[in-house]
Amino acid sequence: MQAYRETVPGAPLVAMIGEHIVALDAETGALHWNHPVERHVTRVVVAGALVFVATDDEQVSTLSLFDLTTGMLRGSMPLPFRCLGALVSGDRVYFSGGNGLLAIRNDGRVMFQIRPQIMKKSAWDGDTVDLVAHDAAGGESWRLPSALFSTRTY
Repeated sequence: MQAYRETVPGAPLVAMIGEHIVALDAETGALHWNHPVERHVTRVVVAGALVFVATDDEQVSTLSLFDLTTGMLRGSMPLPFRCLGALVSGDRVYFSGGNGLLAIRNDGRVMFQIRPQIMKKSAWDGDTVDLVAHDAAGGESWRLPSALFSTRTY
């Protein structure tokens, strides 16, 4: 059993320093790799052999996956919310924000997503928004009609 936030023996220590994600030798501080980041980083999570980096600006939030050993970009995906929290539980990683949640395995496979869906736009009465869960294939799992929350992605 691995303790909370404990890294795999021999794995690099990953940190956000300045405008770089860096992977360091935990004993000596030697640099293994670095990746410059040009956007605001909201979360950095190490799980399995990947480093998950949530970034955002005023318009777009993104989750990027990097190889823990090499620092090579393994993939990225847009997030429909600003990532305000992250949790690692076993082989699963959960990212959440005021308007959604993403569940992803530590190998990068998406398990499910929960996000708002605007059903009706209205400048006078406010938008009608449902909160919708989607499975790994993108199919709808459940829906909360007329959920009351902001439609902004912050």
